[in-house]
Amino acid sequence: LNEELRSQNLPGRVVLDFKKSIYQDNKFVIENGDKIIIPALQKVVYLFGDFRKPSNLIYNPSFKVKDYLKLVGGVKDTAFNELIVIDPDGKSHVYSSSIFSRSNIEIYPGSIIYAPRNIGKLTGVQYASSISPILSSLAISLASLNSIKD
Repeated sequence: LNEELRSQNLPGRVVLDFKKSIYQDNKFVIENGDKIIIPALQKVVYLFGDFRKPSNLIYNPSFKVKDYLKLVGGVKDTAFNELIVIDPDGKSHVYSSSIFSRSNIEIYPGSIIYAPRNIGKLTGVQYASSISPILSSLAISLASLNSIKD
């Protein structure tokens, strides 16, 4: 598997703010074979994670995070109180719906709103399915260390 991954030429992705870099006198080095791709503007906002109805919704310039939350039915009881909002340029923000919070995060076309799951709130089968891969990996690691020791 390791050799297969090394043999593949996987493209990297870097998000640049050309306007800001030009004014700050930063230099970009472009090598032979590099490509600059400017993707088409996606007029969609992506909501995934622990929402009641995760969806891709049409971007509306007048909507705030709370408006998109209403459209997906809010977050599940197992979600954290804070959401992660990722701008199309890769910057991330934390949104809190607390009354004391002054989260006024701009949403742009192509933004991602993510509701992380709080595994501390999981019970029963949900908890077991979240924790079992961790325990399995731990058991395999311990068995491997034990066989190396002998």
